[in-house]
Amino acid sequence: MKSQTINFSNRTWIVRDAEYHKSNPKEWYDASAVKIDSSGNLVLMTHKNPREFHPTNSNPITINTGSGRIYCEEEFSYGKFEAYIKLPGGKQVWPAFWLYGWESWPPEIDILEAYSDKRKSYYKINWKPFLIWNVETNVHYKLENEKFSVGGKGHWFGVKNPAFFFVKYTLEWRPDSIKIFYDDFPVREITDPRILNSMKGCKMKVVLNNSVLNGIKHSPKSKMFIRSFTYEPY
Repeated sequence: MKSQTINFSNRTWIVRDAEYHKSNPKEWYDASAVKIDSSGNLVLMTHKNPREFHPTNSNPITINTGSGRIYCEEEFSYGKFEAYIKLPGGKQVWPAFWLYGWESWPPEIDILEAYSDKRKSYYKINWKPFLIWNVETNVHYKLENEKFSVGGKGHWFGVKNPAFFFVKYTLEWRPDSIKIFYDDFPVREITDPRILNSMKGCKMKVVLNNSVLNGIKHSPKSKMFIRSFTYEPY
């Protein structure tokens, strides 16, 4: 793989290219699906772009969907992470804004994982019933060599459609808490010292990506727009 970079929000980002997730080859990371538009927005796409891969000791495989994925070349620790994002409008896409460890996985902090349906919609009805968006947070961690998750959780954060408007997604990660906000509205807080201590001293990658859901049988065309990313150390 030839290393590629892109400059965005006064930072250098690594562009993933000509790779795929070995355990779930539904898409490949495609540098042509990463662009800066005329307004200065970072655009991460999904599109049909078939490519053949030749795994070691296996038959060749063709992956039809190319997707955009980047991570910042910096190593991040405690602080405030913030991005203005407009979600992609494609069918069954899976955009995300997240952190994970440079040296191992977990830890992982999912500030945003969203899931559109076959109608390109993020609407979701829960049992209460209240209309919410299918936009989740999650945290993965390790205790005594066992991997755990606090569980994906959807949130109500107003009536503004996140695929039509930019929403501000914020993480405040401190030694004593993990707090996540959507448009300044608090949606999740984690204070369990076992979870927080498992991340103590970890250096994290910041990742932005547009992906597709498991089992999808077509190559959706979609565009995820990121207007800005900022980080303030704690």
